[in-house]
Amino acid sequence: ERVLLQRRTKGNPNGRFFGLWELPQGKMRAGESLFECAARELYEEAELEALSLHPMHSGSGHAYAAQMESFRPLTCVLDYECHCMCMAVVMRTRGEPVDTPEASEHRWLDTAAVAELIRQQKVFHLNVPMLEAYFSL
Repeated sequence: ERVLLQRRTKGNPNGRFFGLWELPQGKMRAGESLFECAARELYEEAELEALSLHPMHSGSGHAYAAQMESFRPLTCVLDYECHCMCMAVVMRTRGEPVDTPEASEHRWLDTAAVAELIRQQKVFHLNVPMLEAYFSL
């Protein structure tokens, strides 16, 4: 299987993360479900249409209350420096990726290509555990 990585072009061109390879990603807005957030970010950063969540996420749904969603992520990353929690969502998509103001140079990469970028430290640090889990590196 392959994953879509893109060059990070948002933020300060002299910043430490600018130009690194990353997964399409972003922040959840109030009222969005996990799927809605992932689909919106995927479209904003690559103009790809999200079709569905990967079956590995089966069992997701609402639990106990209307304002709570239960979800099986591929992996979860806690960043204590940035005070955030990140989850990997695997989706089926349609279309060809398009460069946007937030990201450019989109590429579908296989295990070997991703492993090499990680080895060269050219992948956004929060995405490394997600990619390692997906490819079992």
